[in-house]
Amino acid sequence: MEGWVNSAITTVLYLEWQRARHLTSKRLTEEQKRWWSSQRLHGLCEAFRQEVEQEELKFLSNRLKTPGGISRLKRILSNATPKEYRAKT
Repeated sequence: MEGWVNSAITTVLYLEWQRARHLTSKRLTEEQKRWWSSQRLHGLCEAFRQEVEQEELKFLSNRLKTPGGISRLKRILSNATPKEYRAKT
């Protein structure tokens, strides 16, 4: 139970840190800052999830631009599954 509570508290603190980081960003408009200011836990979770998804898509897009990047991406994806769970092909 203690581990779960520590994880929950750490998650909330991280999301609040993300909010603070966005509120102090000079690149955001006042409207965007108001949006970040008004978000609560669920909104912060969704915003973080969307940011991570965008970064993953950028990463994939960059890897797919070159043959070397495609090979590296294949290795990364292959290694994402533990050996004992990989299908024998």
